Amino acid sequence: MAALLGCCLAAIYASVPETGRVPVAAFLLLVAGAAELVVRRHLPVVVTAALVALVLGTGLHGATAQPRALTSALVSMWPLAAPAVASRLAGGVGAPRTAWWFAAGIGALATVGAARTGGIADDAHVTVVSAASWFGASTALAVRAARSLSARPRRRGR
Repeated sequence: MAALLGCCLAAIYASVPETGRVPVAAFLLLVAGAAELVVRRHLPVVVTAALVALVLGTGLHGATAQPRALTSALVSMWPLAAPAVASRLAGGVGAPRTAWWFAAGIGALATVGAARTGGIADDAHVTVVSAASWFGASTALAVRAARSLSARPRRRGR
């Protein structure tokens, strides 16, 4: 989860480089990621929620009085929602872990793409249009991947 939040933080930095809180948030995410690797378990829900709040707060801090930056900061959280959306749209709740991580990775790439194409625009309208197009494309790709990875292989013979 710390790696996924790192992708969100990278998207925030790509669209709101004015914020000075990114290095502190990145350090805390590295510590959390190292803890997950050492313990070989996910962090407790309270710690994960605090890290999500930290990353979102970092983006909102840099978005002061900039509508495009505020939109980009909120959009940067897409990798957290992409797996659930893709699983739901694919028609199954129990998609394999591979499909979940693939959807999260596609969401992370889409977030960084949206940050670099629309997040640095002067107009908030361009940011929203960019985010919508990246989200649409990433959702379609993640749903297709979830359906492909969830499909059971057909048996030959008999």
